[in-house]
Amino acid sequence: MKSSLLTLCLFFLFTSTPLFAQEVPKWIHGSWQGVGYQSPTNSAWEIDLKYDAENNRFSINYPSLGCSGHWKLLESETNRIVLVEQITDGMDKCDNNVKVIVNYVDEEYISVSYFLPKLIDNVVAYSVLKRKGKKVKKT
Repeated sequence: MKSSLLTLCLFFLFTSTPLFAQEVPKWIHGSWQGVGYQSPTNSAWEIDLKYDAENNRFSINYPSLGCSGHWKLLESETNRIVLVEQITDGMDKCDNNVKVIVNYVDEEYISVSYFLPKLIDNVVAYSVLKRKGKKVKKT
């Protein structure tokens, strides 16, 4: 009996969705576009961000820098999400494993702050992105 109970518990432990899984807020769904600014180097670059809700995936592209990758969700709050950026193409052109904080501004805009916590104790780059296409209610 103990063996059956243990097996059943292990089955549910490994097959169920964790109760602590972070949910991506609806306000970030869709495509976003803007320009990033980095004050230490006085540079600017294009940003294309897309969250694909069907595949639960953030895609990030920096066309003017020649690099792209994806964001992995670390924390989610009502008006704020924290992610880590993983560059997969053009790794020699962009920093990898950057901490990214996205804040909800309104249905049309989000603010994005980039951090390199192992190197600098402050924001290294920032942007305000505008939604492309249909607006999504915050709910």
